[in-house]
Amino acid sequence: MSTMTPTDRPPTRPSNTLSLVSLVAGLCGLTVLPGAASAVAVVTGHLARRQIALTGEDGGNWATVGLVTGYIGLAILALVVLAIGLSLLVMAGAFAVALATGDLAAG
Repeated sequence: MSTMTPTDRPPTRPSNTLSLVSLVAGLCGLTVLPGAASAVAVVTGHLARRQIALTGEDGGNWATVGLVTGYIGLAILALVVLAIGLSLLVMAGAFAVALATGDLAAG
């Protein structure tokens, strides 16, 4: 029977650096830098997963979390841009109707 002492730890694999970059960028994309950081998270997450598959490094979960948070950040950004665009379109339409009917107060 083999017993392990505290100093007999199994060897650890190195963690993939891009997976950590993806994780941090994804979290930043949801908080302080929406858009740019989310795009960085998605790109580095895919690169990290490819490297992990080739090298066997650790960090697959970090890359996955970075990808998920990156895609969520991009989706939120797209919804915000869409909402702003639609509201501007509605305001422009309301202005055009008011202008055509003469409902705008002069000066």
